[in-house]
Amino acid sequence: MTFISLFFDQCIMLHEFFHHGKIAALYGGKRIGRLLEQRWSGHLAVTKIVYDNYSSILQNLKEIKNDRFNGDDVAKSIGIKKVMLDLEFRIAMVVAKKILSTLQPADAALQARCAGLKDDITIIKCVENEIIKLRSDQMYNQILEEAKSLTIDEFGESENRTQTSKRQVKNPNRMDDYLMYGPSCSSARQNIEKPFKSEYFETLDILIAELRRRFSDNDDLINSIASLDELDVDKMGPLKNLGLKIPSREEVSVVKAYLSRNADKMENTLQVLYRQREAFKDTYELFASVATIGCSTAVCESTFSSLTAINRPQRLSMGHERMAGMVFLAFEKKRTKSVDLNEVLRIFNNMANRRIQLF
Repeated sequence: MTFISLFFDQCIMLHEFFHHGKIAALYGGKRIGRLLEQRWSGHLAVTKIVYDNYSSILQNLKEIKNDRFNGDDVAKSIGIKKVMLDLEFRIAMVVAKKILSTLQPADAALQARCAGLKDDITIIKCVENEIIKLRSDQMYNQILEEAKSLTIDEFGESENRTQTSKRQVKNPNRMDDYLMYGPSCSSARQNIEKPFKSEYFETLDILIAELRRRFSDNDDLINSIASLDELDVDKMGPLKNLGLKIPSREEVSVVKAYLSRNADKMENTLQVLYRQREAFKDTYELFASVATIGCSTAVCESTFSSLTAINRPQRLSMGHERMAGMVFLAFEKKRTKSVDLNEVLRIFNNMANRRIQLF
């Protein structure tokens, strides 16, 4: 994944260069954000910005000249322009955009506060299958054509890895009886016709292996949760090890018959079972328990982020009870905004020993 990591290093360089005031005033495109190693959603956002504003960035780099900018800025602009015109940069940009866009649904699902492991497993499996589909000669050719089409004629092209040597190379004749020269054994010719193909497939192989590694530690449990809608008692064994009560085969058979009668309704299994939770008590409790299994630490991280935003140096004297209450209100801001403040003030006004009457 060398050329992908190099591309993100160059994105950091673009952010630092266009962050300067004089150059930022010249640039009219969307601001290039700063990359954070732990947030891949930021990598996708920066990649999309560079891709969508590719021509605008090159045009701005061309306008940076000695009469308005110092020599350091001019030298950097020339170097950045050369890097961006290189085919390696363009291929890496298109590959990163396609891969990160494919991973985005899984990333958003795992970072959601209301994320459930059962639904997210299905999303992750679908994302993995789409990543596997990218590993084909057809997709590589599409990416190569898209990368080559990005360069505007007025800027020219600089394809360092694909340029042929001006010097005509002659093969030695001393080993003609032992060696065969031709297209089938010429790695240089293959590299010219299909640049960065090996790097592209290597990136996908590493990504697929990493997805399988991260979601294979508890394979039995994950498969059991993913197949819960099948209502197969034999596949519910790992859930029993978690302390969850498994419904009887007789109850499961009745549930299957009931669900088949309601198959035309646009509802998931849990919604149907909720209405009949008294009749199918064990099955409903199993589905409800699985739906509450968290799939990430996003909620915990969001809670601590709310605490950091409230616990400022000016509020260090705030008591623990008040701090906990404010963090709860900040964390549940959607519900807080829907609260009727007049009703809150009326309740507060009716409390005993009020010096000032608000109503």
